[in-house]
Amino acid sequence: MSWLDGQVFNAPAASTVLLDTGGVIPEGEQQLPAILISSTSPAVVLLQHRNAADNATLHQHAIVLPVDQTLYLPSLGSINCQQGERLRAVLFAAIAGRIQVSFFA
Repeated sequence: MSWLDGQVFNAPAASTVLLDTGGVIPEGEQQLPAILISSTSPAVVLLQHRNAADNATLHQHAIVLPVDQTLYLPSLGSINCQQGERLRAVLFAAIAGRIQVSFFA
C-alpha cells in the first residue's frame, strides 16, 4: 500500500467505514501508515485494527477533528499482525459536512 484514498463522503451516517485496507496485511511486524483526514464538519474518526475475519476490533484510537480542518498524522509506529488483518477508518457519529481519509505507507 503506497497511497490508499477513500472517497469523499457527504453527510455520512454514524459508523460509516470511510476507508478500509481490506484483508491484505501480511503476517508480522507492520508499519502503521501515515493518515490524512479532511473534514468540513467537526468529526471523530476511529482508526481500527481489525482481525482477519473482520468481525472484531483488536485495537482502536479516536482521532478528533475540529471544523474545516485537514489533519496529517505521521506513522504512529508498528503493530504485530496476523495474515489477512486490516486497518480501517470509521466515522464515530454522523456529520452534516464532507469528510475524506487517506492512508500513506
